[in-house]
Amino acid sequence: MQRRQKLLDDLIAGINDPYGNIRTDNCFRVLYGLPTSLQIELAIFMMSRYLTIFERKYPDITVPRQIISDISKYFETFGRGVDMRTVKSFTAEVSYIRSCDGVLLAYSHQNDLFTVTSSCTCAIDSVINARRTNVWEADDPEAWEKTQKREYVPKERMPVFNAAGYAVFAREWEEVVKWLREKEIWNYPDDVNLELIERQLEYWIDNMYVLIVPEIAELLSQEPDEIFVDDIN
Repeated sequence: MQRRQKLLDDLIAGINDPYGNIRTDNCFRVLYGLPTSLQIELAIFMMSRYLTIFERKYPDITVPRQIISDISKYFETFGRGVDMRTVKSFTAEVSYIRSCDGVLLAYSHQNDLFTVTSSCTCAIDSVINARRTNVWEADDPEAWEKTQKREYVPKERMPVFNAAGYAVFAREWEEVVKWLREKEIWNYPDDVNLELIERQLEYWIDNMYVLIVPEIAELLSQEPDEIFVDDIN
């Protein structure tokens, strides 16, 4: 219980480092072992904060609203399918699509601890990145236009270095922590294998935080000497 309280503090402290992944890693650690429904609820809450912006840009795409309104109904109808092919590349909305993919993967494998937590964390991280990129697009339209034309953009003009974007980025991570504190998550049972969490997190980091299906998670639950390299390649 105290573990999660400390992790929330660490998550807030990590906001001061906009270029690393401290927040993502600690979000994974703090969510791991919480009820699946709670993790999905948080991911959907964060997705809902970007919904009006998305719909302003793509009023004809209803996928995110359907997922947010009733993920159970959406999954029964479409499974994990996310048809958003008209979204432009190199835009904030590409990250938002990843949020949709993440929350649906979590919902489809609700009994798999690793899949649920990595997928929900991915959804949360992706929608926050969408918020940051959206601000960058408006704040530095010249740089954004260059990305659309596949032209070179100096590193210092990319979203991660944009001051206005960072302000929104930090605010959204603070919203995550605020939501978790309001739910008093430290009161939930915390009977988790800390070594397993770190092993799974390390594998996820090594694979660039991609969405990972349960078959991989099952391999990661084994003891290290039981896993063969060919099993996870």
